[in-house]
Amino acid sequence: MLSAQKRHVKAEKHFVLEQTTRQAEELFIEGNKEYILGHFQKAADLLQRALKIQPKNSAIYLKLTQCYGELKMLDKAFEMCQKAVEFEPENTYYTYFLAQMHEGRREYKEALKIYEKTIKTSKGTEKLLYDIVKLQVLLDEDNEAIKTYNKIEEIFGLDEDVIKQRQLLYLKHNRIPEVINEWKKLMEVNPENEYSLLDFVDILYDKNRHEDAKNILEDYISKNPNNPYVCMALFKLNEKEGKPNEAHSELVKAFQSPDIEIDAKINVLITILSQTNIDSLTQKRLIVLGDILVKTHPSDAKAYSMNGDILNLQEFKLEALSNYTKTAELDNSQFQVWEQIFDISSELNLNDTIIKYAENATEVFPTHPLFFFYAGMAYSSKKNHLEALEWYENGKKLVVNNNEYLVQFLIQIGDSYNNLKEYIKSDSSFEQALRIAPENPHVLNNYSYYLSLRKERLEDAKKMCEKMLEKKIDEPAYLDTYSWVLYQMKDYINAKIQIENAMKNTDDATIVEHYGDILFQLGESEKALSAWEKAKKGEGYSELLDKKIEDKKLYE
Repeated sequence: MLSAQKRHVKAEKHFVLEQTTRQAEELFIEGNKEYILGHFQKAADLLQRALKIQPKNSAIYLKLTQCYGELKMLDKAFEMCQKAVEFEPENTYYTYFLAQMHEGRREYKEALKIYEKTIKTSKGTEKLLYDIVKLQVLLDEDNEAIKTYNKIEEIFGLDEDVIKQRQLLYLKHNRIPEVINEWKKLMEVNPENEYSLLDFVDILYDKNRHEDAKNILEDYISKNPNNPYVCMALFKLNEKEGKPNEAHSELVKAFQSPDIEIDAKINVLITILSQTNIDSLTQKRLIVLGDILVKTHPSDAKAYSMNGDILNLQEFKLEALSNYTKTAELDNSQFQVWEQIFDISSELNLNDTIIKYAENATEVFPTHPLFFFYAGMAYSSKKNHLEALEWYENGKKLVVNNNEYLVQFLIQIGDSYNNLKEYIKSDSSFEQALRIAPENPHVLNNYSYYLSLRKERLEDAKKMCEKMLEKKIDEPAYLDTYSWVLYQMKDYINAKIQIENAMKNTDDATIVEHYGDILFQLGESEKALSAWEKAKKGEGYSELLDKKIEDKKLYE
């Protein structure tokens, strides 16, 4: 009877154990589902309930680690991961997870200990050597890192990246013989790696190992006499030894080879261009190299872009523009190239070129206001103010969080409306600009000048002029505007003073013509005629100037 009771109690315990295990499993499965759905807090709640049933279940702890990680509760995640490893220390997946968390917390020594312990106690974990060496380098344990790289090489064979990393460690400690040995290994792995050769020669020269560099180059050249990269190597050798003519000769040969990648050539050109005080001979040689570059790589946009830069820096603007437009035809995605096209075209007053390319540029960069601005300027220069206005208005809509840029658009819009004689809209645009930048001299100048031409609100115009001259006291155009406002106010004496100040720094025809007008009003008709005749020799004078000279009298 007693024995039967004992069996009954034992059976009840087993039943309860099975039932609780099943409950924990169900909660774990539900938690996983919620995790997959991205409901991380709900998943964590379910897993915590499972954990109360099975407080030593490492799988639950690891899944909680992941949940809390997603919830950015990193300390809690770390605590859960530690528990997972505590209850299943031989599980390499768990230990790796914990080591990764240590790394995330910048606890590199702790992570390193875990990796080292795992690799000693668990088979098939040799790839952890890569994690170990990474941390050894971070911790400046260079000698240990070299040993680890050696182990990696023993297990996995020669590897280019491993050799390069070990070479860097040797370089760090100026262990040049070992560096040379590493390079020899590198050439075994990839005997046609010309970049390694060139880089290595540079390294040796930087470390004053000139003879070693020469010997390696000579050995390479003897084995690879027809390799185009030999020319590049000889260029570097002659350059290092201070033989510019020989260096240039080898560089020309290298540039003529289509087998040498264009990026290697461009890097050489960039290095030369970055030098200060480039002499005239080097400038000529750069032009030669740029020309060879486009002939050798005629379908590569980078060739024309680089050649454009060379020509532009030497003020060959039209030739540079031709190269930049060719670049855009081959690759229209380079914003800086489009900038150069519009900058040069604007500088050379090539308005038709700007208009031609504006459509293309704004299609490629529809949200950038710059090209709309250039197009507007081009149409303004051609006196097509309606078309200019459309470009300015469309470009203005694209300006975001840039008041300085917005003001520039508002100035041009104000100018365009003024030229169209829509003065209310012009004034409105300038008023808007002044609300943004009340002391902007360009806004104050244009607005006050247009008011003076219309003889409206002259007191306001005068105040604007005085305000702008507080900051731009010697600017001839601003002094001319102030003078013209005073002229319209019939204050001819002060108008003369201001315009004579302007003429100290310019012979602008408009300003000189204004000077003649002021002199005439002051009764100095002979001096006025002389000023008008001088203005006639320049550009930008009014349509009435010829009549003023012919009749020797003022017309307004």
